[in-house]
Amino acid sequence: MMVGPGEADIAIDSLTWALRLYPGTTAWVREDRTNDGTRKKPEEFAAGSPGRVYLESNPTSQGYLGIAVSMFRLYETLIARFPQLEMAIQLDPDACLLREGVVDLARERFATHGPGMIGACMFSPTGAARDHRSWRDKFIKDLSPVGRDLKTNKLRFEFPFYTKHSLKAFKYHYKLGHHVLSSFYILHGDKIRALKESGFWAAMPEAGSRQIKGDDPLLSLGTLAAGHKLIEINDHSDGPIQTWIQFRPPIPLSAKEIVDRRLIAIHPVKSDRDGIALRTEVRSLLGQVSP
Repeated sequence: MMVGPGEADIAIDSLTWALRLYPGTTAWVREDRTNDGTRKKPEEFAAGSPGRVYLESNPTSQGYLGIAVSMFRLYETLIARFPQLEMAIQLDPDACLLREGVVDLARERFATHGPGMIGACMFSPTGAARDHRSWRDKFIKDLSPVGRDLKTNKLRFEFPFYTKHSLKAFKYHYKLGHHVLSSFYILHGDKIRALKESGFWAAMPEAGSRQIKGDDPLLSLGTLAAGHKLIEINDHSDGPIQTWIQFRPPIPLSAKEIVDRRLIAIHPVKSDRDGIALRTEVRSLLGQVSP
């Protein structure tokens, strides 16, 4: 999990329940060197959970447009610490695990499709097709040898760090811009190791790429470059879906509907009044008493 300014409370809530529901897991958290007091609460949380919560910080704040750099550094340190990692379940602070079943779902999908990246890729939870055109257009700009940085507006003369990896990805039928939504996804350990061995994680410059500031399109490209697959979590072909992962709020379900559908993960549940109310009501209906 990556925690930015103002996200401490919902991050700790999401992590608390993830650790309770999945007692054999470890939480790996990176904080964005915030100066608004956000870091204090994750520090206290990690100190109270020795051996289960690991907290690290960016050397300098990267901000929202530096999330790709932050996440690449997170995966570098994660796989160095746990080289035999089975899988990594990435949660944004506004994503909630509600029940057991995520690990079983991942193992089932990986057994069927092989190692890769599980998440909301081609479809939304309603079954509607997701639109990848905005990231495609950014990739087209980014692959030019000269252009302005989206974050700093500085002119940069270079091909993006992922150029050679994109050539490999196209061999495995990669489509420019297609990606798994970053809010909640699951990476197979073999995929994380393969991208370490290929130099993908380390190749990310401190300034990131010029236009691709999100981690999700880059991780998706890297998955195909490693010869692995993007695995759909919103697959309605086998019956009702087990998660509700969408891009923007609000989730079009009541707390009771979320519980009655036995959803195991949802996103987004923000830190605003409506988000906190939904989070609280769902926890109450599930009998999950706050710490």
